[in-house]
Amino acid sequence: MPAGDVETVFVDGQWTNQIEGEGLSHLVFDTQEEAAAEGRRLAKHAEVGHVVKNPDGTVVERSSYRSDAHDVAG
Repeated sequence: MPAGDVETVFVDGQWTNQIEGEGLSHLVFDTQEEAAAEGRRLAKHAEVGHVVKNPDGTVVERSSYRSDAHDVAG
């Protein structure tokens, strides 16, 4: 299970997911959408953040699935 955030990235002509502190996943995808779906699944399972980047490195989407969010009573 990933300990760091998951990033969906374009590397060497293929889409994959990079786990912070662990490097690139061995899984590659034909489309950004396929890779992002797997990245979301990994991030939800590990309760970490997920970032989707365009090939130029710009952030397209950022989500957090952390369970440590504090509820604010008011």
